[in-house]
Amino acid sequence: MTVIEILNQYGFATLAAIAMGYFIYFIYTFTTTQIKKKLGEMSGVLIGLIDRIRMLDNDLIRLRSKLNTVLELQEHERRNEKSKESKRHSRLHLIINISMRTLQKVVLVSFFYVLLVGPNTLTASELVHDFSNPAFNGSGYSSHVLSIEQLQHNREKQAKDDAKSATSAAERAENNTTINKFIKNVESRIYANLSKQLVDNMFGTSCTGTCPTSGTAEVEGSTIYWVKDASTEIITLTITDPNGNVTTMSVPLGDFQF
Repeated sequence: MTVIEILNQYGFATLAAIAMGYFIYFIYTFTTTQIKKKLGEMSGVLIGLIDRIRMLDNDLIRLRSKLNTVLELQEHERRNEKSKESKRHSRLHLIINISMRTLQKVVLVSFFYVLLVGPNTLTASELVHDFSNPAFNGSGYSSHVLSIEQLQHNREKQAKDDAKSATSAAERAENNTTINKFIKNVESRIYANLSKQLVDNMFGTSCTGTCPTSGTAEVEGSTIYWVKDASTEIITLTITDPNGNVTTMSVPLGDFQF
């Protein structure tokens, strides 16, 4: 049957009612099968979002509480520091005040003591200056420093002794040579003859005729001058060395026997 035949047989109202019923059935079926399912899914997603928002709120609350706790602790520490600082200042002021009062009392007592007792009983010890540095006074001087100085002194002394010994050994070796021994022997013989002649002239034992009463001799820069006083029978012998030092000897002739 065509639509026109249905309209002619049943009328427009019946056809419209049938179409409206079908539309309502379609809407109901679409709603129950499609929209309701989507709404269920969206409801689950919405519930999940709500749960996450609640968790975020809880986290924010915990963070806020922790932040508040940290701020309160910092504020409490600042207050404690201020309190401790104020206590230290108060104690310092108290100590200063007590010290000043004690000092005032001591000064007053000392002043009244001086006024009452008098200056006759005042005594004072001698002021002794002493260096605090041990390098100046030796007090507290470290033992190892003294040991080092002693070792240095010993080394210097040993070096001087060694040099002196070496010089003496070289001189002995030089003097012990044959030629030097010969020269010394000749010099000793010459000096012996010179001294014998001088003594003979002084005492007049080898002179012929008139004996001399004075004489001069030069020996290695030293001057030997002798003079005989016939009235006192004394021979005065004067020896002047190269440095100008004078040695005088007086020999009485009457006391000598030959």
